[in-house]
Amino acid sequence: MKRESIPTEFLEGYFQGIWTLQRTVDDHLLGISATMGGRAEFAPEGAQQLRYYESGQLQCGLYSGPFERIYFHEFPADQTMRVTFEDGRFFFEALFQGNNASFEHHCGDDIYTGAIVLLNDAAYEMVWQVRGPKKDFLIKSYYKKYCHTFK
Repeated sequence: MKRESIPTEFLEGYFQGIWTLQRTVDDHLLGISATMGGRAEFAPEGAQQLRYYESGQLQCGLYSGPFERIYFHEFPADQTMRVTFEDGRFFFEALFQGNNASFEHHCGDDIYTGAIVLLNDAAYEMVWQVRGPKKDFLIKSYYKKYCHTFK
């Protein structure tokens, strides 16, 4: 699935649908790890916008509990994906070069450095390295397409 340029329509169509989600979180300062499993849904929410909703189960040591999160993904130009939090605040903007995109998010003294790799037509990975005065962790998420459309 190697691509030099990715049109807006392709990116929006690529992400739209229901995905299985597997995530690991490795906290290097505390020496603990967590796993998360669930699903992610990208549903149309207006012109060139998808509503992202993830939910599932978090396991960290003896703790087990639900998780969920909402973001909005916009596709304002070719090769570009802008992500906002549920309340509309800017999160990050990814500019794809081929099948890859990298980006940063600053949150106070913490820097989140991220990357997305489109592995094929039905799978992608997202990685975040988080560093700050009191943070040093790595988040890896693997998505596999479950269903392509909402009906």
